[in-house]
Amino acid sequence: MTPQPYHLLFIPMTVREAQLDDLLSAYGVKRGSAQNVNIGVTATYLQSGDRIEFEPAGVTVIAGANNCGKSTMLRELNLLLLGHDGNPRLIVGSVERLFEGEPVDFADWLIKHAQFNIDRNQPENASFLRFEHGIPVKGFLIPDHGGYGASFRMESLFGVFVRHLPAGQRDIHPGRQKETVLAPATEPLQLLSESKTLMDELNAITFKILKKRLHLDDLNPTLVLRVGTPTVERPQGKYEDPVSYQLDVESLPLLSDQGDGMKSLLNILIPLVTATYPILIIDEPEAFLHPPQAFALGQVLGRIAAEKRLQLILATHDRNIMAGLVNAEAPLSVVRLVKQQDKPTRAHQLKSQDLRAIMKDPILKYSHVLDGLFHEVVILAEAERDCRFYEAALDEYENASSTTPQVPSPMPATEVLFIPTGGTSNMPRLAKALRSLNVPVVACADLDVLDKKTVLKNIVEGVGGQWAGLEEDWNAVVAPLNAAAPLEHAVTVGSRVQAVFESLVSQDAFAIFDGDARKLVNDAMKAQSRPWDEVKHHGISELQRVNVENPRAVHRLVAGLADQGVVVVEAGELESFGHDLGAYKGKTWLPAALAANLQSRPDVQAHVKRLLGAAVPLTSWNDTSTPLA
Repeated sequence: MTPQPYHLLFIPMTVREAQLDDLLSAYGVKRGSAQNVNIGVTATYLQSGDRIEFEPAGVTVIAGANNCGKSTMLRELNLLLLGHDGNPRLIVGSVERLFEGEPVDFADWLIKHAQFNIDRNQPENASFLRFEHGIPVKGFLIPDHGGYGASFRMESLFGVFVRHLPAGQRDIHPGRQKETVLAPATEPLQLLSESKTLMDELNAITFKILKKRLHLDDLNPTLVLRVGTPTVERPQGKYEDPVSYQLDVESLPLLSDQGDGMKSLLNILIPLVTATYPILIIDEPEAFLHPPQAFALGQVLGRIAAEKRLQLILATHDRNIMAGLVNAEAPLSVVRLVKQQDKPTRAHQLKSQDLRAIMKDPILKYSHVLDGLFHEVVILAEAERDCRFYEAALDEYENASSTTPQVPSPMPATEVLFIPTGGTSNMPRLAKALRSLNVPVVACADLDVLDKKTVLKNIVEGVGGQWAGLEEDWNAVVAPLNAAAPLEHAVTVGSRVQAVFESLVSQDAFAIFDGDARKLVNDAMKAQSRPWDEVKHHGISELQRVNVENPRAVHRLVAGLADQGVVVVEAGELESFGHDLGAYKGKTWLPAALAANLQSRPDVQAHVKRLLGAAVPLTSWNDTSTPLA
């Protein structure tokens, strides 16, 4: 859809406008209309050949794992838009611009938004100036020696429409008063000085995020922002003494003297609120901000981009910015960059309508699914407790590898994200959502997932695997376990319940009989465990015992699932790694396991190795020459 014209400010005909019209008339040219001007970035082709389309009036987010090239891409995109085509580039190949309007239409836009310098003696040498970008009239609007427009490229006008805010460069610079009252406001602080509405809007956002208000010190030739509110009323009449007011204003601290977080935020908000540039390229807008502030900024970025029809292209590795952008419900497209070994960086895009479809699912919206954008691979586990334990085990694996240089860890632990799914039934939908973002996914499920064919098949296909080659072995493995469980005598159940109570009393005779303890007793009162319960408790050894006549099928099934991206817990379930802890399931298990350093045990580390074995081949860290420790 073609975006509407960028937000314009109109003022009555001025002397300079009349001068421009006189100059154009001398060459038989009539000034056009700024409303015909439409400018933006349509798309870019990467060196890999991948095409990225940009939201015309909204936000396009560039995301990806560490060192995937986000900042490099923004820098190269900005240089291309400014016409620096000759620079060597690593990621961006070419750019497609939206550039609607005739030169005379752009002249009408510039006379309202830029300085116009004209010499009465040599009017043909007139030029526009905006943000240090000079645009000569000759060749642009009137003939040059080489013929009409021969020496002028319209693309050079992009310099007055595009602003690149690199990461870490967030200094607040003072502005300049306009030369005359009738001159157009061309700088953000000039626009704030002329519009109480814009200043109030900026203050509302600043107070919401930082709980501070700003004041524009504008009675001097230099415009500066200060923090706070004057206590002396501003002079209203021409002859009122401004001294006491100005002294009060100058007692307020300068914004430029504030901390990096506040300066970083305002460096983005000022051009955003004033809509000074129709195209803003922002690297790491979350720099120096706390998580709640980053979330609020994401909301503001999305809302203002939609309301003022600005085109924002930003790179981030912060989940809070992403969450805020999603919450704003503005047009939002997400691009995930993937760095490849010895090959050009690839890109995968999830467009606005597809992202909205994902976010309509509450299971996905309130999960950590978008966090996967910032990691090389996501491992889905059944519960939050599983994720925290496996994170600790992965850290231990990496630490152990660091002491064995000849067998290094195949991928940094920081590149792996564990996401809880709330059970195996939710794994397929989260896996499909992540894969739509081109995020590699591995599923980690308890061994009894083998009992649920439909769920298991959906998980395999959700992570991108093929079920057909697994079905024969699955049928063979589960057949011996589907026999009906025998009935039990009351005395057997009573003995089992008594053993649970004795264990609880021995731990703490006066402990509250709460949910965890009650669950243990309820479990003990159930009929004799089904074969699958024994498999979950004792692990793959029980599965092999039941399949004593066909052990190879068990091995093929487990290995085949791992090859397809589904790694089952060969111990049975998380708690089966530590039957000797004295804490069974419940909220006490994880603290007890970590305190006992269970994560460093050989069987746990072997499980981590299997997870990495399935995950690493899906990532840019894949290196078949490096064996897993």
